[in-house]
Amino acid sequence: MILIIVESPTKARTIQGFLDKSYKVVSSKGHIIDLSPKSFGVDVEDDFTPQYVVLKKDVANELKKVSVNADSILLATDPDREGEAIAYHIQSLIKKPANRILIYEMTKDAVQSSINNPGPIDFAKVEAQQARRILDRLVGYEVSPLLWKVLNKKDLSAGRVQSVALRLICEKELEIRNFKPEEFWEIKCKLQDGKPFFAKLVGVKLPNGKEAEKVEKEVKAKKFIVKDFKKQDKQRNPYPPYITSTLQQDASARLKFSTRQTMRVAQELFEGVKLGDEGSVGLITYMRTDSLRVADKAIYMAREYIEKEFGKDYLFPKPRIYEKKEVMGAHEAIRPTLVKRTPESIKKFLTMPQFKLYSLIWQRFVTSQMSSTLYDVRTMDIEAGEYNLKAESTTLKFDGFTKVCKIIVDKDEEPIPELNKETELTLLQIIKEQKFTKPKPRYTEGTMVRELESKGIGRPSTYAPIISRIIEKEYVKKIDGKLVPTALGEIINKILVSHFPNIFNVDFTRKMEEDLDKIEAKETDRVAVLKTFYKPFKEDVIEFKQAKSEVKEEITEITDKKCELCGKPMVIKWGKYGKFLACSGFPECKNTKPITINIKCPKCDKGEFIEKKTKKGKIFYSCSNYPDCKFALWYKPVATQCPSCGYPIMVEKRDKLECPRCKEKTEIEKRDGKKK
Repeated sequence: MILIIVESPTKARTIQGFLDKSYKVVSSKGHIIDLSPKSFGVDVEDDFTPQYVVLKKDVANELKKVSVNADSILLATDPDREGEAIAYHIQSLIKKPANRILIYEMTKDAVQSSINNPGPIDFAKVEAQQARRILDRLVGYEVSPLLWKVLNKKDLSAGRVQSVALRLICEKELEIRNFKPEEFWEIKCKLQDGKPFFAKLVGVKLPNGKEAEKVEKEVKAKKFIVKDFKKQDKQRNPYPPYITSTLQQDASARLKFSTRQTMRVAQELFEGVKLGDEGSVGLITYMRTDSLRVADKAIYMAREYIEKEFGKDYLFPKPRIYEKKEVMGAHEAIRPTLVKRTPESIKKFLTMPQFKLYSLIWQRFVTSQMSSTLYDVRTMDIEAGEYNLKAESTTLKFDGFTKVCKIIVDKDEEPIPELNKETELTLLQIIKEQKFTKPKPRYTEGTMVRELESKGIGRPSTYAPIISRIIEKEYVKKIDGKLVPTALGEIINKILVSHFPNIFNVDFTRKMEEDLDKIEAKETDRVAVLKTFYKPFKEDVIEFKQAKSEVKEEITEITDKKCELCGKPMVIKWGKYGKFLACSGFPECKNTKPITINIKCPKCDKGEFIEKKTKKGKIFYSCSNYPDCKFALWYKPVATQCPSCGYPIMVEKRDKLECPRCKEKTEIEKRDGKKK
């Protein structure tokens, strides 16, 4: 009997379906050995030796039992560092010789090919994974307790990479808060020589309405003369197939998936979906990859499909090759395992999230070998005395790859007329428009992945856990799909950046990622990397412990409220349940109060609203006069009278205000006085 051990039960069922009874496929159900969750788990004095424990003793015993009678053992965990570490731990557990096989797609041919080409465990990958695990444990166990003591809250954590992601989000929020909108105006002219069209005034700054009116009057008095006309064809090329980061970005932008949901659904598509009589089969190649390489057979498969379904005009003349660099290993980009298995043909077998994500992957791969989209681009330069205007249009001539990828929205405008130089145009209308500069937008999960990737922070397998973690810990919340730091997130970021400037730093974190890659490439070793990291880190930890009282003072905010017991100023402190008001005369005066949001309760007209949490962590707003008044709201109240029924408050519900009584909705006013 040949025993194959994988980490996922679904993956085990899929592989077993491809093989005869001489094979037995079993699952370790994830990591079976890891650092102890109850202790430090790293012997710093002994070259950072990890102290592993068996996490699932029943599964471990079953693996030992089934491996005893096996003639040979193959370890088929995922083909990345994490999978390599799981394979290593399984082998150390069963204490029998085992070979490693790498499966990049769950199809019968691919599985059989992997079985026919076994190899040893890649210990360099194992070392790189162990180094990352130990680094994260060192930071988590050394820094998190410091935060507990300063903020009096024991469920806080300070992740090595997640804290850098939090820093980026907090810095973006600070930029937005400090941003001051600047007014500017645009002028468009509706002109005519046959067919009317619009031209925009260029090269003139219009900072206010008065200046815009002045220029408008001057422009009206001028003759409009065509000075140049250009017409050219412009191509738009298709995108390469997905890698992990681009899949997460597109799934976020187009499907509104979180990064965690994207990777969970992609894992399902990779490990295998039951397609009726065909049985369980993997629909996509391995989804944790930063390689754009595509196997020749897959390129041929896509090109054959395109020519058959759409004709030669839609097939790029030669195979498009996107991977320019030499790629280590057998990783490919993310693609369907069989192109003729279209999304619609298997829709009935898929959940809706599976169908949506598979459609995205299938379209992206097929279009990557299609013809470019062709546009007719026209530009016209116009003179009006000393003023210049420009008219432009982009019109679709040939749809190319967008014939398949309908999700992409392209320009298809009415073409401006083709006119000769020195043609005089008739002015039909002038339109002035007031505008304001806007700050750069907050991160979404997708744009956060792009930022992490561009700065070299994290790797394909870590983007989703990084973002999920800071949301789960309530350092960041999602508002209309945007990542916004909470008060807790901002105070933690302030503490970490102030007292651990060398560790929670973008450049330092990028350097650590590069060092982990060097361990895998055998250019350095795990112990050397950990020693280089630990010395300055430990110094920062010691300094922080010595300055704990000063840190507490840094985050204590003095308010203008007076303690009703002793008259001293009340200050804002942090505790188990978040911010609260405390008397600055502590410990002599122990008066504390919850922080209200200065909006009176409409029911009792005595208490003010307090932000609270349910046992499950959901935020709600209740009257401070509880238990005499039990009025509460699920959404944040705003001191705005309902325009319909006159109720004294409304609540913020997504991007609108809603009356709790009559449910009337109104737009939320922005800082510039305009409505959203």
